[in-house]
Amino acid sequence: MRRSTPILAVLLLASLLANGLLAVRLSRRTEPDPIAARKAAAAERAGRPDESVATLKESLDAERKKNEELRVRIERLETDKKVLAQDAPGAASGAADKLAAFRAKLKKLFKTMKDPAAKAGAVDPESMVELTDTMMEFFKLSATRAKDPKTYADYLHAFYEVGLDGEGSPLTADQSAALSKMFQEYGEGLGRIPQAPAGEKLLKEIELEAATMARVKSVLTEQQRTAMSKDNMELLAAGNMMSMSYVSSQGAADQIAKQWTALYQLDAAQLPQATVAAQQYVDAMKRLNEETKTKGFPFAQQGTPEAYDYRLRSAREQLAALQTLSGSMTSAQQEKLRTQTMREVYMLDGAATVTVPADK
Repeated sequence: MRRSTPILAVLLLASLLANGLLAVRLSRRTEPDPIAARKAAAAERAGRPDESVATLKESLDAERKKNEELRVRIERLETDKKVLAQDAPGAASGAADKLAAFRAKLKKLFKTMKDPAAKAGAVDPESMVELTDTMMEFFKLSATRAKDPKTYADYLHAFYEVGLDGEGSPLTADQSAALSKMFQEYGEGLGRIPQAPAGEKLLKEIELEAATMARVKSVLTEQQRTAMSKDNMELLAAGNMMSMSYVSSQGAADQIAKQWTALYQLDAAQLPQATVAAQQYVDAMKRLNEETKTKGFPFAQQGTPEAYDYRLRSAREQLAALQTLSGSMTSAQQEKLRTQTMREVYMLDGAATVTVPADK
């Protein structure tokens, strides 16, 4: 993989943008936690002799009641919003227009990918911007796929349909119907996965994706499967690209530790512990690479059972390292670890690919 394909080049760029935005967003000073403030106030009142336990219990019950009422109201508003969106005139046609526009962008994307000059890295700035825009649109949808499984299924179906049509091996009517159903069930399955703990959520998402893509391959012909494996095309249909981090194997532990510091809002004094935990993950992945005789994630095997096994092992090793780090976390940081989306790490061989610098 001495030369990065347009797909990989844009993936690396997207990862840099996502990591940079993550670092900026999470490094900003957060607003005081209202729950923590109420707890502190309650603790202060508890120290006063004139404050009874009964009064404190009554106050706590009142707070719980208010929170429950607020939660019910939010759920009702969300339901009303969905109903209004479905009943709004032109909503269906608007979605169809967006899907048609996405198909047109995909056609241009696949055409560029097959261009020998583009494969050699000679992509003009305007085309690169268009490529990135199309991919980012798909990535953003992947990030919200569990909330809008129907739209995600339609876009994923369009991706396969347009990609295979451009390779001269179009889907049959039966194949198209089967894929549409599979992708719809995939999106709905993602929506049923509990949001926390975040580590378990990531593992279940990868397992569900692996099972779905195995079913997809069983529907496609050998020629179609080969077509989808060209030029890393299947990378676009893999996982939630907005929660993936591409890091160079050179200095990987430092890069990962800085990402964890931003993601879980660790203090500067906790960076050494984060680096130790990150090194634990890096060492585990080196052992895996030796077992599988690979140099980082096996991009050439994307979509295969071996690639999904690699991703699962990577996620489990990262989760184990984070559990080690959790011992030095505050309760608030541990809660972020439990609820914050866990980023899937892709370690790349620095000698063979573009080097991704560490977050600053």
